[in-house]
Amino acid sequence: MSDIPTEEKLAQFIQLALTKIIRIIQVAIPLIARFSAENPTAFIVLTTIVLAFIVLRIVRNIYTIVRRLVFLSLIVFLVLLYIRGFDTVLTFDLPLLYKLILNDQDLETVVVRWGSYLSTTSKHSSRFLYNYCKVKCQELWHQLQQQ
Repeated sequence: MSDIPTEEKLAQFIQLALTKIIRIIQVAIPLIARFSAENPTAFIVLTTIVLAFIVLRIVRNIYTIVRRLVFLSLIVFLVLLYIRGFDTVLTFDLPLLYKLILNDQDLETVVVRWGSYLSTTSKHSSRFLYNYCKVKCQELWHQLQQQ
């Protein structure tokens, strides 16, 4: 085994990769410029195809994320309906959540307040589950703020 620490190996690898990428770009830019000058129509068509592909991929990824969030929201809504009942969810829980979101509060505050409300109003409130979720949400929030 090598005596070089892992961090130094990683730094060497990154330096080598960046050097190779820069050399490739140095060769590619003049080639692209010459191709675009000699064949402007083909260059525009190829550029349009590449950009359309990139936009399509971005739209598909956004659609997938939204679809998964809607599915997750549906599951949470069905669990709430099962646990708390149809009338309670529609007349109390969802309006309170809507009001909390409209008050322009951050995500952590909304989750903590709504979780606290659900915990205090549930017939079978679980303080352990509430505190566990609260701690995990706070940890996640602090991690997101540090990035």
